[in-house]
Amino acid sequence: MTQPPPPGVRPHVQNGIDNSTVSGHVVQAGAIYGGVHYYNVNAPAPQPAAPAHWPVQVPHAPVPPRAGAGAIVTKWVLGLLPVFLCSVVIGGVADQIASRSNIGVRLSIAVVVLALGMAVTTVCAAVTNRGVADLLASLVDKVTPRQLAALSAQALIILFCCISTLWVAGLTTEVVERDPARHAGATGALVFLSLFAVLVGRLIARRRGPRTNRARASR
Repeated sequence: MTQPPPPGVRPHVQNGIDNSTVSGHVVQAGAIYGGVHYYNVNAPAPQPAAPAHWPVQVPHAPVPPRAGAGAIVTKWVLGLLPVFLCSVVIGGVADQIASRSNIGVRLSIAVVVLALGMAVTTVCAAVTNRGVADLLASLVDKVTPRQLAALSAQALIILFCCISTLWVAGLTTEVVERDPARHAGATGALVFLSLFAVLVGRLIARRRGPRTNRARASR
């Protein structure tokens, strides 16, 4: 409130608040023109900005449950089942024809059975107007397990070495054995290891093929 000064006092501007409790906003001014309006706005206090170095929390994607050992073994068994059945048939035929012969004769008969299978494949390729190599590649791709094809090149090489070691050990055992009838099914086991080694070796050759081509191109 503005009022004239008392007598004997020079005009001057003085703002003061006596015997009062001040709360809220206070304005001091030498002159006020127009109406004075007061607003009680309870605006929320501004939140401090987050520092740039704070880690940003990203929601993690749900982790799929891991397959157990039993499920993994089942997949491998089912994947190798066609090769195993084929080996059992070839080994069984060889054992029936030369049950008392040594392992060399039985393996030779197994090779003859495989050659007959190749002849049948050639006839099928001629009937379907497809190349023998294309038809064989298609058959091998179908019997190759997905788990085997998903292995790395190093894992395939290690697996190939293990299969080769087992094959040599089995062949040595059969050569030393004097009574071939005691080890019934050994021919089928050796045929299975041979076919398994062919599948693994084919995958290794596929993996190493692009690297060899790139090395030749760089030269």
